[in-house]
Amino acid sequence: MRVASASPAGALQQPHPILKGYHRVIAGGGRVDWGADGYLYYDKLGGDGWYNVYRARPDGSGEVELNPPGVPTKHRGNPAVSPDSNWVLFQAQQQASPETTKAKPGLGVDNDIWVMRADGSAAWFLHAVTPTHAIIHPKFSPTSGSLVCWSERPGPNDDSDWFVHKADFSVVGGVPQISGDGNYSPNYFLGVFYETHGFTALETDIVYTRSQAGQGNKFDIARMVWGSTAETLLVASSADWDEHANISPSGNKIVWMSSKEIGWDGTTAKLKTELWIADYPSMADQRRLTDLNVAFFPKRVVVGDMGWAPDGKSLAVRFLYGDGSEDLYVFEFWAAQ
Repeated sequence: MRVASASPAGALQQPHPILKGYHRVIAGGGRVDWGADGYLYYDKLGGDGWYNVYRARPDGSGEVELNPPGVPTKHRGNPAVSPDSNWVLFQAQQQASPETTKAKPGLGVDNDIWVMRADGSAAWFLHAVTPTHAIIHPKFSPTSGSLVCWSERPGPNDDSDWFVHKADFSVVGGVPQISGDGNYSPNYFLGVFYETHGFTALETDIVYTRSQAGQGNKFDIARMVWGSTAETLLVASSADWDEHANISPSGNKIVWMSSKEIGWDGTTAKLKTELWIADYPSMADQRRLTDLNVAFFPKRVVVGDMGWAPDGKSLAVRFLYGDGSEDLYVFEFWAAQ
């Protein structure tokens, strides 16, 4: 492991009244999860042009790059921590892959699923994709940690069908493994994109984002009971980009990003989003938490991947700017959500 210098924190901002504030903790920090051990686990683009997985304290101090032996050395990212903080799922680009941009963790082409010890001392391969196919967002079940889910595209084209996958996770003789992999399309449409955001506390339900059939840049958030032929739409609009849903540790609130109410022109190139919150599972009391695209103007901000602190009082959020740069911020609530 290589210890890196801590990123400077920005000044505390004052957003919505239920928020105490928010501040930058990791310059360049990306997709993130918050472990029960108190650490942030996230990916970050290195000077060598490849993403890798890091961990740091929530104030940005003690940043460590996790480099377990035997893992391919190209893009690695999208970390997800087990409930006991012993294991970290992540994606790793196949060493023979010729891809660069499409193999980044958010797109996942030629990415396999790996798991490592939380300190980065060892890693094990779990699941492979056929070259040119894609995987994104592997997640542990939040209570038992005995299940994992992810999204997979079993085809070479951007408009190929995506499927939600679920498998059992176990450690046998000290070696982690998955078994019983099953794939499922919750509400089958040709060419629809599915992006897993994780299990609910029941561990029978999976929350995910899906594209709208024929509307590649419009997204809804839904929940399914595994094996059901139906889905429950949680956030749906014919005009908005809704994505990256994350249920609070109490199970009572859900936060997501949305382009609603902020004058998005409908193009991917000019996407801007804010954080929204609602009661879960009723989806009552939906309200916008932030006004980042005013506070950061003329910078364009897309808030995205996020992870709750174990006590539900803080939320780590990836900021992606219009120029392609990114930072990791922590939002602090006055009370647990």
